[in-house]
Amino acid sequence: MGVGDREPRADPSRERTSARRDGAHAIETGAIADLGVDFAFRLDTGGTITAVSGDVEWLLGTTAEEIIDDEFEQYIAAGSLETAYDALDEVLSGETVRGMALRLDGDGRPWVEVNAEPIRDERGDVVAVRGAAREATERRRVIERHSTAMKGAMDGMALLDDDGYYLFVNDAHADLYGYDREELLGSHWSRLYDMAERQRLELEALPEMAETGDWRGTAVGRRADGSSFRQELSLSDLDDGFVCVVRDITDRTQRQQIIDVLDRVLRHNLRNEMNVVMGEAEGIARDAEEGVAAAAERIQERARSLLSVSDTARTVREVVSDDHGTAETDLRSAVQRAAGRVATEGHDIDTSLPDQPLHVASPGASQAVRELVENAVEHGSHDGRPTDDRDADAPAVSVELRRTDETGSAPMAVLRVTDCGPGIPRMERLTLEEGSETPLRHGQGLGLWLVNWVATEAGGELSVRERDDGGAVVEMRLPLADGDDR
Repeated sequence: MGVGDREPRADPSRERTSARRDGAHAIETGAIADLGVDFAFRLDTGGTITAVSGDVEWLLGTTAEEIIDDEFEQYIAAGSLETAYDALDEVLSGETVRGMALRLDGDGRPWVEVNAEPIRDERGDVVAVRGAAREATERRRVIERHSTAMKGAMDGMALLDDDGYYLFVNDAHADLYGYDREELLGSHWSRLYDMAERQRLELEALPEMAETGDWRGTAVGRRADGSSFRQELSLSDLDDGFVCVVRDITDRTQRQQIIDVLDRVLRHNLRNEMNVVMGEAEGIARDAEEGVAAAAERIQERARSLLSVSDTARTVREVVSDDHGTAETDLRSAVQRAAGRVATEGHDIDTSLPDQPLHVASPGASQAVRELVENAVEHGSHDGRPTDDRDADAPAVSVELRRTDETGSAPMAVLRVTDCGPGIPRMERLTLEEGSETPLRHGQGLGLWLVNWVATEAGGELSVRERDDGGAVVEMRLPLADGDDR
């Protein structure tokens, strides 16, 4: 049945008496001010107005005395009638309705926000409806403006009033909790959390939002089916309510747990076992005959390689974790340290550095520089090239660090490492370019992956190419940190 087809409600048993007209004063006016509303009302079970109190004339265009015994629907715009009828049915069935938006009939057609609840007799039967309303035209415009932006958002977003009742919910928000949008409208946010989580949010999140204007953290939500999920929760204060943004981070949390376990295995279990292997191999190499001693030395070399992988894995975890903050790294100092380390080991390296430090907001940048330099030294020596192509006077590895200020782009620090070796294998380059590995296409270690992740996390980029005359050129570009970007 459509709105236009719906029959007016009637209560044959009601008697219109002068006593009922006195109901205009039966609702205490003090309660109106306390509730922060414009007027309060009472309806009988047929929808007839039996009592009003407050400033109704400026909204309804008539006095409180004149609307007694009128049907409530004659003051509601046609477009809001169905909502009003459904709400009355809910209250008569024993439910409480909050935050219902209705448009009034007549000139100007203002919006009102209505809360309503049942009145019961001694036996518990619903015998009447009481409620309160406040003018909400501007509030409705704000809701419509925010809801337009929220409707298509992938994150769960909602608008709530000052008391925590939902005024608007987008589809993503309702889906996260397993409800229809209509089920959540008018309900309290606490419906979506268990008791312990409600208490925590009331003690931590809401007071901070009220004081600073926003709160961000994690919480555990409860779905309609009783299951729970970890969420990233953001609350932002408005003049007469707040915005809630929710994102399901269950998968992220599980991935972080896996990373933590693998990190422990690599940092502790593998390192401890490899130290034992190295100790045993060292003893064998010292006491055994020449052939066995050579094999023991090869074991030590492989064990040291695996320990290096363990160190790199630890740095990878620090780079991809969410808790590393915004630590800055001076790339000039990082290059100086890396170059000095390999130079003391007898390797030939040339550096070109700026006069001033170049800071980048990346805690893993120093390790990335070390990986690039040591990888170039290990794989990029003159010995990797044919005899005819060697230039004995040229350095095997060169490192250049500079600042670039390209028009229309943010200032960047550019690190270029060039070597004279056989170049980076094609499979390794393809793996980095595509950003994923397969059983048939994978890199040989974590070093270049670490550099790639450092660049990506910092908002930069990594490029790898071969030199025309042999060798490789690896370039890492990172945005300069605040203070160095001017």
